[in-house]
Amino acid sequence: MLLKSNREAVNKSDDVVDFVRKWFDDQPEYERNKEHFWVIGVSCRNRIRYFDLCHIGGVQESVVDPRNVFRIAIMQNATAVVLVHNHPSGNPNPSNEDKMVTDRLCKAGRYLQIKVIDHIILGDPEMNYFSFADEGILT
Repeated sequence: MLLKSNREAVNKSDDVVDFVRKWFDDQPEYERNKEHFWVIGVSCRNRIRYFDLCHIGGVQESVVDPRNVFRIAIMQNATAVVLVHNHPSGNPNPSNEDKMVTDRLCKAGRYLQIKVIDHIILGDPEMNYFSFADEGILT
């Protein structure tokens, strides 16, 4: 699924969470019980160029391929991306795998000159989330 938009800007993690939750909270519960990995491609002014559901995983993990993350970013001329995924458990704290995936995607983005400006993990529906950028640990 690929949604295009050039109107909304995402300037902080709350903006990203609000944008993704508008879509995700309308999904049936059986879909919300799987791990979803989205990529939001943005322009140099942080205007959303596209929103892509890059991968749907199982209850405990989602294997993310850097080629799939950056393929659409290249085609849509995005200058940066925001990574977002959910934890069906409701606990937004990053796992070691989350940290390794974030590091790998940041490195891949540097080679492609497409900056990863945040990786947000959505927790329970009470707007609980974790932002790598807000915590200052984005590599």
